[in-house]
Amino acid sequence: MKNIKLKITARSKGQTMIIVLVLMLFLFPIAAAFLYVSVTEMTHTRMERRFKTATALANNVLVDLMRQFSQSYYVGHYDSDSLARNEMFYEVGFSTVTITADAVRHYLYIQATGKYGKDSNNPLSDKKLYAVIKFDSDLTNYNFWCNTAQSWGSGVTELGKDRVNGNVSLGGSDTFNGDFICVGNMTGVSSNLINGNLYCTGSFGSVSVAGSKYNFVPEAIWPSIDVSYYDTYYNFKSTWTRTLQFLSDGTFTVSGATAPVTIPSGGCIIFAKNCNINISASTVKGRVTVVASGTAGSTTQGNIWVNGNLNYANGTNNASDSDSVALMSHNYIYFNKTGSAHYVHGTTFSQYRSVKNGSTPGSKKALYFYGTMIVNQGVSLSGGYNPRYYNFDTEISKYSPPGLPEKPYLVTWHMK
Repeated sequence: MKNIKLKITARSKGQTMIIVLVLMLFLFPIAAAFLYVSVTEMTHTRMERRFKTATALANNVLVDLMRQFSQSYYVGHYDSDSLARNEMFYEVGFSTVTITADAVRHYLYIQATGKYGKDSNNPLSDKKLYAVIKFDSDLTNYNFWCNTAQSWGSGVTELGKDRVNGNVSLGGSDTFNGDFICVGNMTGVSSNLINGNLYCTGSFGSVSVAGSKYNFVPEAIWPSIDVSYYDTYYNFKSTWTRTLQFLSDGTFTVSGATAPVTIPSGGCIIFAKNCNINISASTVKGRVTVVASGTAGSTTQGNIWVNGNLNYANGTNNASDSDSVALMSHNYIYFNKTGSAHYVHGTTFSQYRSVKNGSTPGSKKALYFYGTMIVNQGVSLSGGYNPRYYNFDTEISKYSPPGLPEKPYLVTWHMK
């Protein structure tokens, strides 16, 4: 009997061992698989965290640059000192950046690298950001921008984007080939055509719109002349009224000066502080901005007189990488040519007043304007120039003159 029990016990133990071995054969691979999956997921999680951290470190560079540009629309956009960034050390890694500036076309090309790890030369993970920032000025983006209510006669045709900070009244058969922005009510008939979108905070009137109608307007802040900026970064300055003449050889003469002034390759800012400036018949070779500051409403300060043709040396009606012009005044910009048609090119900006006829405008002579008009109180040229042709310069935003207030726009962003 004892032997039988021993045999049964031995047999049971043998069966148990077999069961254990069988279970191990099944459970071990399962356990190994779970372990492998867990380790793999932990590895992937760790790698993902490293990639995300490296990406964030690279993005921080772009955020820092955009924050800098938002502080000033004038300075720190292209000069190497303002753009320079040392390698930044963070608790979890590093970031570096290389920036290439194109001041003529107003672009920044950015390559930033985020590095995860303790050693920047041998990071555990890195990500590269490639981005392009374009600086644009509202002074070059609008065909016409008026800061008060404005009315048009009949049969007007315009090219480019228009904006009026006030009510708009249109005549008949007016055509606007571009978007129209009205911060107010628009009055017009069906023969008025907007070949673009109409943005209006009030009523649309009966105007025909080829695009869409929107009851909101894109945000825009009326520009202002930063006198301290121009008083610091000018290339030529005068504190009394003088006459300029631009020559096709890349220089300009100044009344009272003995020799012509050369326009620098990087552009030229001419600042008339608390006085007027006169411009005689000129052909501009170079990138030039003329600024006249003064007390609002003054006749002896802050006015620009264009007394002859203002043409580009490139032989076209558009700005280029070699030639562009901006006229900026606190008060009036006068067009004042007699005897023959008047040709004017460039961006015109009157912060407090308008573009208007001078004292002796060419009665019944034609005006050909190519550029942009940004005026506080509208345009008053009908008393002398007839007919009048206003043409939007489609290239002046691309090749805008130096020293204009600019906003940064992110054009492309790519991480790899």
